Amino acid sequence: MPQIIIEDLEFYGYHGVYEREGREGTKYKLTAVVEIDELPCFKSDEVDDALNYEFLIGDILELACTKRVKLLERLCDAMVERLLTYAGVRSVDVKLSKWLHAAGSESFWVAVRLKRARSGNAV
Repeated sequence: MPQIIIEDLEFYGYHGVYEREGREGTKYKLTAVVEIDELPCFKSDEVDDALNYEFLIGDILELACTKRVKLLERLCDAMVERLLTYAGVRSVDVKLSKWLHAAGSESFWVAVRLKRARSGNAV
């Protein structure tokens, strides 16, 4: 199956359990593998025959920047569900990472990964 891969999309968000996270925000990074039907664009070379990945990215960023959520898992789930609404999308595999500033000077990425198929399709 063909795939659209959005790799290392970085954005700034204000999600988290702690008030500080909602006030100061942090960096996020997303990689999504979107399995699609073989669309006419593979033969036609016409953008109107394609699933426009700019729309996929726009929806991801809209979710990331509009409603604050507490859990990384909830944000990842909302992104997967939105991507599955596109015609021609068979399954979605999203890895959503959040930059954490631990006590002291340590910082690191923590991630949630969620795979889901449209009903009737295997992951």
